[in-house]
Amino acid sequence: MSARPTYSDEFKADAVDLVISSGRSPMSVAPEVGVSVTALKRWVQLHHDAAAGAGGRPDDPVDAANTRLWKPGRVKSKGRTIS
Repeated sequence: MSARPTYSDEFKADAVDLVISSGRSPMSVAPEVGVSVTALKRWVQLHHDAAAGAGGRPDDPVDAANTRLWKPGRVKSKGRTIS
C-alpha cells in the first residue's frame, strides 16, 4: 500500500482556482493537475466553506444569482407565502 501524497497549500489553491476560474468540473481538472477527483472536490468544498464563513462566496456566480433573485415573502408554495 502506498502512502497518500501530500500537497502544498499553494498547489491546492492553484488547483481550486483553476476549477473556479475555468468553470470546469473537478472531474475534468483533476487528471490535468495530477490529483484524485475526490481530493480536488474536497479542496473546492473547503474553499467554498471558508469563503462562506468570511461573508459569502463572491466567486460563485450561482450563489450571486440566487442572492440577487431571492426576495423573502415573494415565493409562494401552495398558496402560502414563504418568508
